[in-house]
Amino acid sequence: MATLDRARAMMDAYAVSESELNLTKEEKAILRREPAGTKDPHRIKQYLENSVARFCGCRAWRQDRVWVFCGLPSEAQFATWLLDALLISCGPKSSST
Repeated sequence: MATLDRARAMMDAYAVSESELNLTKEEKAILRREPAGTKDPHRIKQYLENSVARFCGCRAWRQDRVWVFCGLPSEAQFATWLLDALLISCGPKSSST
C-alpha cells in the first residue's frame, strides 16, 4: 500500500494523469533506421551515436552500414533527427574565400 501511495504522490508532483500513463503503456518500441546511403565521411555519427541515444532514451547500433535506434516512436525519431542535425553542425565547413 505504501508503494501505491508513493506512486500517487509522484503522479501528483509531476502532474501525470492516468490517461497519460495508459497512452505510454500502449506505445511500443520501434526500430528506426537512417536512410540507406547516408554520407558520413568523417565518422562523426560514430562518435556521437551513443551519447545521442542515451540523451533520447534509446538504444543504438550499426547494422548493414546504417545506424538503428530502438525506443518509443517519439524518442527514436528525435534521436535520428538530432544525430543528423549534429552531423550538419559539426561537419566540415566549406571555405568560400
